[in-house]
Amino acid sequence: RQDEDRIAASLFKALVQPVGTPPAGRLVIVADAPVHGVPFAALRDGQGRLLVETVAVSMTPSIGQALDSFRLGIPKSVVAVGAPPVDVSTYGFLPNLPFANREAGEIGAMYPVRRLLTGSNASKQAIAASLREADVVHFATHAVIHRDDATLSYLLVAPDANGDGRLTAREIGGMSWSKPSVVVLAACSTSAGPESRSQGPLGLSRVLLESGVPRVIATLWDIDDRVSHELFTTFHRQIRAGVDPIEALRTAQLQLAGAHPASEWGAFTVYATRLGTGANAGGQR
Repeated sequence: RQDEDRIAASLFKALVQPVGTPPAGRLVIVADAPVHGVPFAALRDGQGRLLVETVAVSMTPSIGQALDSFRLGIPKSVVAVGAPPVDVSTYGFLPNLPFANREAGEIGAMYPVRRLLTGSNASKQAIAASLREADVVHFATHAVIHRDDATLSYLLVAPDANGDGRLTAREIGGMSWSKPSVVVLAACSTSAGPESRSQGPLGLSRVLLESGVPRVIATLWDIDDRVSHELFTTFHRQIRAGVDPIEALRTAQLQLAGAHPASEWGAFTVYATRLGTGANAGGQR
């Protein structure tokens, strides 16, 4: 952990200190390709304070998109997708996720309108059909990232008659995302992918941003099943109270920071295409 803190302090000195940080509020980062993988929220200043203790951090593909404004209302409907049983003959390299379906179920229970898709119900067809009713979509499952072809990265869902349970980036991009204002990709390395010199990693998160979703929560590296469950139950309580997802993730990360190393919570990142406000502004998979 001492090594982790030392690296966090060095990165803060190199990347944040030269431009300074606001005394409070939000820090929006438009990262060049080499620093897309930096967990800015987990960096430490000269006094050892986490950056997320001072500001809420988000990333955006471009400053032009970030300057567009909109207002988030309190989300009332959710589609919560849990992990299907792993077919060991095909996906033997993936571990079971005992907390994923629990995460999906507890999150679903927070919303007055909910669609819970777990087990064999979590098919591509069911997910696509549910998007038109959802303010929020939450995936708690496995992701497999293709490092050479971004279109082949996928989320693991339930197989149906027409597929093998791989919801690929190409298929995600072909769905209608006009209704959801928040999509959570609670799976491993969902912002990772082949590197583009101009755009950074072409991950699953970028597909959703390009499809018009204003808030995407994704991961920089592999995440722990139990930690994800703990973090996202707090996150969803916050956004149900009208807190913007950027602030909601900050609250959830700070809650974990005292008991968990940054390597366990620092991977979670908000990608925002528009700097809106919540209804009550101010406030390994």
